[in-house]
Amino acid sequence: MEKLTSPYLASDITIAIPTYGRDEVLTNTIKACLDEPSPAGMLIVVDQTPTHDPETDKKLQAWVDAGKIIWVRPKIASQPAAMNVALNLAKTPLVLFLDDDIEPAPGFVGAHATSFDSPDIWVVVGQIIQPWQTPLDITPNKNHNTLTADFDFPFHTTKPALGIKNVMSGHMTVIREKALELQGFDENFQGAAYRFDTEFGRRIINHGG
Repeated sequence: MEKLTSPYLASDITIAIPTYGRDEVLTNTIKACLDEPSPAGMLIVVDQTPTHDPETDKKLQAWVDAGKIIWVRPKIASQPAAMNVALNLAKTPLVLFLDDDIEPAPGFVGAHATSFDSPDIWVVVGQIIQPWQTPLDITPNKNHNTLTADFDFPFHTTKPALGIKNVMSGHMTVIREKALELQGFDENFQGAAYRFDTEFGRRIINHGG
């Protein structure tokens, strides 16, 4: 894999936050993204929540009025569909998808931008630390030959890994053009849309990324 300097900056990223049923935790997530030392070029909130509490509505509208976020409210309840909405609305070369309840480490946007240091890399997944986990120095298992072989991939590891066939879409950047070429995320996954993100990762790899 040819190592290069990434051609991207934080401003080349659109943060996309699909959300459903969140109030204060959503606005905390958005504020953390807006407070980034190297902020993204755009921030899109794809809001599937029918009704927010008044304080949440007030904060979201204030950010819209200040030109800090794009707030769209499609009448859907689908993670893959909401991500496709953001993918199509974004104008930047990279789209960083985030869950609506995260506590990001400062500098994460810039770190995603600099991670695209090879033309072979089409998707970057950042570290994901669940509430019951702590970061660990774990070497990921590379034996990912079946659909379930990567269930135990340690997304909370402090070690980088290449060629992983599983992804978690709650902290994931894609090259927008490549994702659109593959028709984005499969909206046939419904309800909890279990493993839709891994299916997307497999398509990326099958097409050369």
